[in-house]
Amino acid sequence: MSYKELDFKNESSERICFLLEKEGSKDRIELQKALGISEADVVDALAELDDYKLIEKDGKYFYKLKEKF
Repeated sequence: MSYKELDFKNESSERICFLLEKEGSKDRIELQKALGISEADVVDALAELDDYKLIEKDGKYFYKLKEKF
């Protein structure tokens, strides 16, 4: 499976995952307020972080599902 570029307009859960990963030092409640998202969305995104691998290339971000072993 190849990497797919993040589309920030249409893939909000992946965007949230990316922000959670990049802002890992922030408190979850602060992050919720900053993003204007619900706690349920944060919980869903945290669950998804285990399933996605994210990379940056030339200022763009790409993701794919991690391989399941």
